[in-house]
Amino acid sequence: FNERFWMEDAGFFAMALDGEKKQVKSVCSTIGHALWSRIVADEHVAAVVKRLMAPDMFTGWGVRTFSKDTKGYNPVSFYNGSVWPFDTALIANGLKKHGYVQEANRLAWGLVEAAAAHFAAARSRRAELEADPGRIEAILAAGAAKARTRAGDVLARARRACGLSRGEAAVAPMAGGRRA
Repeated sequence: FNERFWMEDAGFFAMALDGEKKQVKSVCSTIGHALWSRIVADEHVAAVVKRLMAPDMFTGWGVRTFSKDTKGYNPVSFYNGSVWPFDTALIANGLKKHGYVQEANRLAWGLVEAAAAHFAAARSRRAELEADPGRIEAILAAGAAKARTRAGDVLARARRACGLSRGEAAVAPMAGGRRA
């Protein structure tokens, strides 16, 4: 792993190897998984830690999946730049395993701050809704109606794709506890 993926010029690991076994030079968070699993050679650990904690990777709330300096970076794309809390937690654990406690704590605290910011708005909304139980019922009823409509559309398409009419069962009815 270390021999094939280490990019000496970048001081970091390649994201992958392409079909011709050439390094894909994008910087991404998944090397933190390698750090966590302890397959990173000792001579590369410090460089990996420094790179993961650099401003193009660490947002203050977590580690981006893709460096913001990498072509294709998109902060709202699931794989191309967003922050995954589980990914950041795994990286924090890897940092701690290698003795980088201060950096691990920075990542962990970033997750706590992100959660606090996210749930602060939910807490204020909760208080508002608890004061008006009728409003909660209306929101739930509207959500259920929307779900039924969407599910009905999906089921209708599935029925058509399977060649079933509305009244036909997809599976033969049960007879005596066994399929007929």
